[in-house]
Amino acid sequence: MNYETLFPKILKQLPALDESDMCYHYQKKYNDNKHMHLYIPSGKKVFLWFLKYNHQNYGVVLEYDQYKKEIHKCNFHYLSFKPELTCGCGTLITCIKVNRELCLLKLVFYMGVRYSAPCVGAHMKELKSILENYIHPLSPESFVSLRLPVMNDDKQLVLGATSLSYMVYSIMSFTNYQIILHGFCANFQLRCEDVKKGIFTLQVKNNQNELVSYGSACVNDIKTTYLCRSIFLNKTKTYLSIEYSDDEGEYSDCENAKSKEVTMMCIFIPSLRKWKPYKKTHKHVDTVQKIKFIENKKYGIYI
Repeated sequence: MNYETLFPKILKQLPALDESDMCYHYQKKYNDNKHMHLYIPSGKKVFLWFLKYNHQNYGVVLEYDQYKKEIHKCNFHYLSFKPELTCGCGTLITCIKVNRELCLLKLVFYMGVRYSAPCVGAHMKELKSILENYIHPLSPESFVSLRLPVMNDDKQLVLGATSLSYMVYSIMSFTNYQIILHGFCANFQLRCEDVKKGIFTLQVKNNQNELVSYGSACVNDIKTTYLCRSIFLNKTKTYLSIEYSDDEGEYSDCENAKSKEVTMMCIFIPSLRKWKPYKKTHKHVDTVQKIKFIENKKYGIYI
Protein backbone atom coordinates (compact mmCIF):
# COMPACT_ATOMS: atom_id res chain seq x y z
CA MET A 1 0.00 0.00 0.00
CA ASN A 2 1.33 3.44 -0.92
CA TYR A 3 0.90 5.49 2.25
CA GLU A 4 2.18 8.65 0.57
CA THR A 5 -0.93 8.52 -1.58
CA LEU A 6 -3.20 7.31 1.21
CA PHE A 7 -2.36 9.90 3.89
CA PRO A 8 -3.47 13.00 1.92
CA LYS A 9 -6.81 11.30 1.33
CA ILE A 10 -7.48 10.32 4.93
CA LEU A 11 -6.39 13.75 6.20
CA LYS A 12 -9.45 15.19 4.48
CA GLN A 13 -11.48 13.39 7.19
CA LEU A 14 -9.48 14.98 10.03
CA PRO A 15 -11.65 17.27 12.19
CA ALA A 16 -10.53 20.84 12.82
CA LEU A 17 -7.74 21.16 15.42
CA ASP A 18 -6.14 24.06 17.25
CA GLU A 19 -3.40 24.66 19.82
CA SER A 20 -5.78 24.13 22.75
CA ASP A 21 -6.04 20.48 21.74
CA MET A 22 -2.33 20.05 22.44
CA CYS A 23 -2.42 20.96 26.13
CA TYR A 24 -4.50 21.61 29.24
CA HIS A 25 -5.41 24.99 30.73
CA TYR A 26 -5.52 25.81 34.42
CA GLN A 27 -9.07 25.52 35.81
CA LYS A 28 -9.05 27.31 39.17
CA LYS A 29 -12.82 27.15 39.59
CA TYR A 30 -12.80 23.35 39.82
CA ASN A 31 -12.00 21.47 43.02
CA ASP A 32 -8.53 20.00 43.13
CA ASN A 33 -7.47 16.70 44.65
CA LYS A 34 -4.20 17.93 46.10
CA HIS A 35 -3.11 14.38 46.87
CA MET A 36 -3.06 13.17 43.23
CA HIS A 37 -0.67 14.36 40.54
CA LEU A 38 0.45 13.22 37.10
CA TYR A 39 4.04 13.11 35.93
CA ILE A 40 4.04 14.26 32.30
CA PRO A 41 6.98 12.82 30.31
CA SER A 42 9.38 14.86 28.24
CA GLY A 43 9.08 14.19 24.50
CA LYS A 44 7.46 15.19 21.22
CA LYS A 45 3.72 15.91 21.23
CA VAL A 46 1.75 14.07 18.56
CA PHE A 47 -1.84 13.04 17.82
CA LEU A 48 -2.92 9.39 17.74
CA TRP A 49 -5.91 8.95 15.44
CA PHE A 50 -8.10 5.85 15.11
CA LEU A 51 -10.17 6.17 11.93
CA LYS A 52 -11.98 4.30 9.22
CA TYR A 53 -11.20 4.92 5.55
CA ASN A 54 -12.53 2.94 2.60
CA HIS A 55 -13.90 0.27 5.00
CA GLN A 56 -10.47 -0.21 6.62
CA ASN A 57 -9.48 0.71 10.19
CA TYR A 58 -6.22 2.58 10.77
CA GLY A 59 -4.09 3.83 13.62
CA VAL A 60 -2.15 6.91 12.52
CA VAL A 61 0.29 9.18 14.38
CA LEU A 62 0.10 12.83 13.27
CA GLU A 63 2.79 15.44 13.93
CA TYR A 64 1.33 18.93 14.32
CA ASP A 65 3.29 22.06 13.36
CA GLN A 66 2.26 24.64 15.98
CA TYR A 67 3.74 27.51 13.94
CA LYS A 68 2.00 26.68 10.66
CA LYS A 69 -0.99 25.23 12.55
CA GLU A 70 -1.20 22.17 10.35
CA ILE A 71 -0.32 18.50 10.21
CA HIS A 72 3.08 18.19 8.54
CA LYS A 73 3.85 14.50 8.98
CA CYS A 74 1.88 11.23 9.22
CA ASN A 75 3.02 7.77 10.27
CA PHE A 76 1.08 4.53 10.16
CA HIS A 77 1.47 2.31 13.26
CA TYR A 78 0.22 -1.23 13.61
CA LEU A 79 -2.17 -1.29 16.57
CA SER A 80 -4.77 -3.83 17.61
CA PHE A 81 -8.01 -2.11 18.62
CA LYS A 82 -11.78 -2.49 18.48
CA PRO A 83 -13.49 -0.87 15.46
CA GLU A 84 -15.80 1.17 17.71
CA LEU A 85 -12.99 3.68 18.11
CA THR A 86 -13.30 4.61 14.43
CA CYS A 87 -16.96 5.67 14.57
CA GLY A 88 -17.70 9.01 12.89
CA CYS A 89 -14.49 10.99 12.52
CA GLY A 90 -12.83 8.48 14.85
CA THR A 91 -10.98 8.80 18.15
CA LEU A 92 -8.23 11.42 18.42
CA ILE A 93 -5.81 11.54 21.36
CA THR A 94 -2.98 13.95 22.15
CA CYS A 95 0.11 11.95 23.11
CA ILE A 96 3.75 12.36 23.98
CA LYS A 97 6.09 10.12 22.02
CA VAL A 98 8.96 8.60 23.98
CA ASN A 99 10.97 6.13 21.89
CA ARG A 100 8.58 3.26 21.05
CA GLU A 101 5.90 4.37 23.50
CA LEU A 102 3.01 6.79 23.22
CA CYS A 103 1.96 8.35 26.52
CA LEU A 104 -1.74 9.26 26.26
CA LEU A 105 -2.30 12.81 27.49
CA LYS A 106 -5.60 14.28 26.31
CA LEU A 107 -8.76 12.93 24.67
CA VAL A 108 -9.81 15.27 21.84
CA PHE A 109 -12.45 13.22 19.97
CA TYR A 110 -14.04 10.02 21.31
CA MET A 111 -15.82 7.83 18.74
CA GLY A 112 -16.60 10.84 16.56
CA VAL A 113 -17.70 13.21 19.35
CA ARG A 114 -15.51 16.03 20.69
CA TYR A 115 -14.57 15.37 24.30
CA SER A 116 -15.05 18.57 26.30
CA ALA A 117 -14.18 17.70 29.92
CA PRO A 118 -11.96 20.58 31.16
CA CYS A 119 -9.74 18.79 33.69
CA VAL A 120 -7.10 16.15 33.29
CA GLY A 121 -8.64 13.75 35.84
CA ALA A 122 -11.69 13.07 33.64
CA HIS A 123 -9.46 12.53 30.59
CA MET A 124 -7.29 10.03 32.46
CA LYS A 125 -10.38 8.09 33.52
CA GLU A 126 -11.66 7.81 29.94
CA LEU A 127 -8.20 7.04 28.51
CA LYS A 128 -7.73 4.28 31.09
CA SER A 129 -11.09 2.83 30.02
CA ILE A 130 -10.01 2.94 26.36
CA LEU A 131 -6.76 1.11 27.13
CA GLU A 132 -8.55 -1.56 29.17
CA ASN A 133 -11.57 -2.13 26.92
CA TYR A 134 -10.67 -1.14 23.35
CA ILE A 135 -6.91 -1.65 22.93
CA HIS A 136 -5.24 -5.05 22.66
CA PRO A 137 -1.60 -4.87 23.87
CA LEU A 138 1.07 -6.15 21.48
CA SER A 139 4.08 -7.82 23.06
CA PRO A 140 6.89 -7.50 20.46
CA GLU A 141 9.12 -4.51 21.14
CA SER A 142 9.02 -3.54 17.46
CA PHE A 143 5.39 -2.41 17.88
CA VAL A 144 4.45 0.89 19.48
CA SER A 145 2.90 0.59 22.95
CA LEU A 146 0.35 2.86 24.61
CA ARG A 147 0.71 4.05 28.20
CA LEU A 148 -0.70 6.53 30.70
CA PRO A 149 1.55 8.90 32.67
CA VAL A 150 2.41 7.83 36.21
CA MET A 151 -0.07 9.17 38.76
CA ASN A 152 0.32 9.00 42.55
CA ASP A 153 -0.32 10.81 45.82
CA ASP A 154 3.31 11.38 46.78
CA LYS A 155 3.62 14.71 48.60
CA GLN A 156 7.30 15.11 47.70
CA LEU A 157 6.54 15.74 44.04
CA VAL A 158 9.94 16.77 42.69
CA LEU A 159 11.72 13.97 44.52
CA GLY A 160 9.17 11.49 43.15
CA ALA A 161 9.67 12.79 39.60
CA THR A 162 13.42 12.15 39.72
CA SER A 163 12.87 8.50 40.66
CA LEU A 164 10.71 7.56 37.64
CA SER A 165 12.00 5.49 34.74
CA TYR A 166 11.34 8.29 32.22
CA MET A 167 12.37 11.95 31.96
CA VAL A 168 9.66 14.21 33.41
CA TYR A 169 8.68 17.50 31.78
CA SER A 170 6.08 18.65 34.30
CA ILE A 171 3.95 17.62 37.27
CA MET A 172 0.23 18.30 36.83
CA SER A 173 -2.55 18.58 39.42
CA PHE A 174 -6.21 17.79 38.80
CA THR A 175 -6.93 21.50 38.14
CA ASN A 176 -4.42 21.28 35.26
CA TYR A 177 -1.91 23.40 37.19
CA GLN A 178 1.61 22.42 36.07
CA ILE A 179 4.94 22.54 37.83
CA ILE A 180 7.57 22.69 35.09
CA LEU A 181 10.58 20.67 36.20
CA HIS A 182 13.00 22.87 34.26
CA GLY A 183 12.51 25.58 36.89
CA PHE A 184 14.24 23.33 39.42
CA CYS A 185 17.25 22.53 37.20
CA ALA A 186 20.81 23.81 37.05
CA ASN A 187 24.11 22.55 35.63
CA PHE A 188 26.94 21.48 37.92
CA GLN A 189 30.38 20.00 37.54
CA LEU A 190 30.14 16.55 39.13
CA ARG A 191 33.21 14.98 40.73
CA CYS A 192 33.60 11.45 42.05
CA GLU A 193 34.93 11.06 45.60
CA ASP A 194 34.10 7.39 46.19
CA VAL A 195 32.35 5.55 43.38
CA LYS A 196 31.75 2.40 45.46
CA LYS A 197 30.02 4.29 48.25
CA GLY A 198 28.20 6.57 45.80
CA ILE A 199 29.78 9.79 47.07
CA PHE A 200 29.86 12.58 44.50
CA THR A 201 30.50 16.30 44.98
CA LEU A 202 29.28 19.36 43.09
CA GLN A 203 31.08 22.40 41.74
CA VAL A 204 29.68 25.70 40.40
CA LYS A 205 31.16 28.96 39.10
CA ASN A 206 31.71 31.99 41.33
CA ASN A 207 31.81 35.68 40.34
CA GLN A 208 35.33 35.26 38.96
CA ASN A 209 34.14 32.40 36.71
CA GLU A 210 36.13 29.91 38.79
CA LEU A 211 34.91 26.48 39.85
CA VAL A 212 34.19 26.24 43.57
CA SER A 213 32.86 23.42 45.72
CA TYR A 214 29.10 23.31 46.42
CA GLY A 215 28.71 20.32 48.73
CA SER A 216 27.72 16.76 47.97
CA ALA A 217 25.22 15.53 45.41
CA CYS A 218 22.00 13.79 46.46
CA VAL A 219 22.48 10.17 45.33
CA ASN A 220 19.69 8.49 47.25
CA ASP A 221 18.30 5.76 44.99
CA ILE A 222 19.37 2.95 42.68
CA LYS A 223 18.55 4.91 39.52
CA THR A 224 20.80 7.86 40.39
CA THR A 225 23.56 5.60 41.72
CA TYR A 226 23.59 3.64 38.47
CA LEU A 227 23.54 6.86 36.42
CA CYS A 228 26.57 8.31 38.20
CA ARG A 229 28.53 5.07 38.28
CA SER A 230 27.93 4.37 34.59
CA ILE A 231 29.33 7.81 33.75
CA PHE A 232 32.44 7.60 35.90
CA LEU A 233 33.34 3.92 35.61
CA ASN A 234 34.96 2.78 32.38
CA LYS A 235 33.29 -0.49 31.48
CA THR A 236 35.08 -0.89 28.14
CA LYS A 237 37.50 -3.84 28.15
CA THR A 238 40.98 -3.20 26.74
CA TYR A 239 44.06 -5.38 26.42
CA LEU A 240 45.43 -3.65 29.53
CA SER A 241 42.38 -4.24 31.72
CA ILE A 242 42.27 -7.92 30.74
CA GLU A 243 45.66 -8.41 32.40
CA TYR A 244 44.24 -7.34 35.78
CA SER A 245 42.28 -9.58 38.07
CA ASP A 246 38.66 -8.52 38.70
CA ASP A 247 39.60 -6.79 41.96
CA GLU A 248 42.59 -5.00 40.45
CA GLY A 249 40.62 -3.89 37.41
CA GLU A 250 37.78 -2.56 39.56
CA TYR A 251 40.25 -0.67 41.76
CA SER A 252 41.85 0.85 38.67
CA ASP A 253 38.45 2.00 37.39
CA CYS A 254 37.65 3.59 40.76
CA GLU A 255 40.94 5.48 40.81
CA ASN A 256 40.43 6.71 37.23
CA ALA A 257 36.91 7.86 38.13
CA LYS A 258 38.32 10.39 40.62
CA SER A 259 40.15 12.20 37.82
CA LYS A 260 37.02 12.70 35.72
CA GLU A 261 34.84 15.81 35.75
CA VAL A 262 31.42 15.66 34.14
CA THR A 263 28.82 18.38 33.62
CA MET A 264 25.45 17.19 34.93
CA MET A 265 22.01 18.73 34.97
CA CYS A 266 20.82 18.43 38.55
CA ILE A 267 17.39 18.99 40.08
CA PHE A 268 16.86 20.84 43.34
CA ILE A 269 14.81 18.79 45.83
CA PRO A 270 13.11 21.37 48.11
CA SER A 271 12.15 18.84 50.79
CA LEU A 272 15.81 17.77 51.16
CA ARG A 273 17.48 21.09 50.26
CA LYS A 274 19.83 19.05 48.04
CA TRP A 275 20.72 18.83 44.34
CA LYS A 276 20.16 15.48 42.62
CA PRO A 277 21.98 14.47 39.39
CA TYR A 278 19.44 13.89 36.61
CA LYS A 279 21.22 13.67 33.25
CA LYS A 280 24.51 14.41 31.55
CA THR A 281 24.68 17.67 29.60
CA HIS A 282 27.07 19.56 27.34
CA LYS A 283 25.93 23.00 28.53
CA HIS A 284 28.03 25.37 30.62
CA VAL A 285 28.23 25.06 34.39
CA ASP A 286 25.89 27.53 36.10
CA THR A 287 26.80 30.26 38.57
CA VAL A 288 26.31 30.43 42.31
CA GLN A 289 23.80 33.26 41.76
CA LYS A 290 21.52 31.06 39.68
CA ILE A 291 21.80 28.19 42.17
CA LYS A 292 20.88 30.46 45.09
CA PHE A 293 17.98 31.97 43.12
CA ILE A 294 16.43 28.52 42.62
CA GLU A 295 17.04 27.50 46.22
CA ASN A 296 15.44 30.67 47.62
CA LYS A 297 12.14 30.34 45.75
CA LYS A 298 8.98 30.00 47.84
CA TYR A 299 7.96 26.42 47.30
CA GLY A 300 4.56 25.06 48.28
CA ILE A 301 4.02 22.44 50.97
CA TYR A 302 3.38 19.68 48.40
CA ILE A 303 6.69 20.26 46.62
